[in-house]
Amino acid sequence: MFFGGGNPFEGMGGMGGMGRPRGPVDNKGLYEALGVGQKASASEIKKAFHKKARDHHPDRGGDKAKF
Repeated sequence: MFFGGGNPFEGMGGMGGMGRPRGPVDNKGLYEALGVGQKASASEIKKAFHKKARDHHPDRGGDKAKF
């Protein structure tokens, strides 16, 4: 394992960039999910996120799957 050489975390995605796909990322779906435009400011995105979280929170009658 550790003493045999090689990377002990090989194959574990998300560990400091190892195994991450390279290339451009399409973020359109994220903006659409929040209901804001791609030119939205950080405060507009934050406000939209908090509104969605309140609307879908299970303690407030929202759907657990959407939350």
